[in-house]
Amino acid sequence: MDVPPVAEIAVIIWTDSAMYGTEQMDRAEAEKCRPTCGVSAGIIVSEGDDYITLALDHFRGEDFRCVNSYNKAQIHQIIRKSVETVGGGDTVAKKAKKSKGKCSK
Repeated sequence: MDVPPVAEIAVIIWTDSAMYGTEQMDRAEAEKCRPTCGVSAGIIVSEGDDYITLALDHFRGEDFRCVNSYNKAQIHQIIRKSVETVGGGDTVAKKAKKSKGKCSK
């Protein structure tokens, strides 16, 4: 089974814009509207000085799913973790080969 090596994952704590609907509201209600704080996590797909792009899933080759890009100006913290090995020093690919390509717990 051709399992992609996962180099790094990240958890980000960030501020997101918030939509409060399309209904009419008075000034007092509108003044209560604020951006919201979010926590997101994923596989780092790419990163630049002003952004980081994360994916939920990474498949064979260079296929990704559930990809989101975040503006670093809105990120308060990035927590990084290398996941190149899984338990006992086995790489992700070796672990998958041992399971004969079957997904298991």
